[in-house]
Amino acid sequence: MIGGYFSHFEIWNEGDASACDVTISLMDKDKKNWFEKKEVDVIRPNETIIFKPVLRARPEGEYCVVCDYKNISDDEDKNVYSTWLLINMNYASKDSEIYVVSGELKFKYVNF
Repeated sequence: MIGGYFSHFEIWNEGDASACDVTISLMDKDKKNWFEKKEVDVIRPNETIIFKPVLRARPEGEYCVVCDYKNISDDEDKNVYSTWLLINMNYASKDSEIYVVSGELKFKYVNF
């Protein structure tokens, strides 16, 4: 696991095609309730989007950063892809930053 002080998360499209209908969310560890979300129409290849939820508004504990998106290169593709990063958030002494220990990054997709 990697840990460090962070004030935001960076969502990066490392694919060859753009992603569309992107929703980035901070959710509880069970991925049932979302606390904050950001919606973006398109993320181009190698583009980075900053997601800066108000972390100090949440109690210490386990959360999940979720990024849901569709593949823009295929109009017939009805799949919604999802990347999940489980995090353990702890308050720290650095101003405006939270100590985050990340878990395993998981990739899922749903076929409609």
